[in-house]
Amino acid sequence: MKYTTRSGDVPHQAHVNYACPCGCIAGVIYDAAAPPEKPGACCCGRLLMVGPGARQRLESRLPGDEAFDLDAGTVKLPWGEVVETALAVPQE
Repeated sequence: MKYTTRSGDVPHQAHVNYACPCGCIAGVIYDAAAPPEKPGACCCGRLLMVGPGARQRLESRLPGDEAFDLDAGTVKLPWGEVVETALAVPQE
């Protein structure tokens, strides 16, 4: 998945977004001081987690009654730090 980033309202805060195939611009606000505990969600059911241990943190929050494909990667934040990403895509 290709992500875009832009600076947030405070230092070390970034908006991490992607163009979802459903047509939405989905994402999450990442704060280096306190990485998000809950994933960013899209209307189509995709879930995004950003930061250290993103894949493990996302997997622990997935609904148990649904199946997902996971796409793990990284993104470079506006201040140059590279962090982990994990995107859960509902299986059809």
